[in-house]
Amino acid sequence: MLREVTMKPLETHLELSCHQALLSRIKEVMNREGLLPPHAGRDDVRAALLAWFDFVENERLGHLHDKGANCEDVDTPWH
Repeated sequence: MLREVTMKPLETHLELSCHQALLSRIKEVMNREGLLPPHAGRDDVRAALLAWFDFVENERLGHLHDKGANCEDVDTPWH
């Protein structure tokens, strides 16, 4: 059964700040690499991130299959 996790206000604020900083940095890099349209909004960033993730995942799966890995290896965590 799932239990509700409660966070102290400071933890919530720090976590939110970390997420915002990470997303800001990702958007900065994607802008620099030309992966986002000018004046990209949240939906543009989301679409670009999903496309990038799909690309990376497909490359990873192709790499696994090129090496003759089992299909079970596909679900193995990256780290």
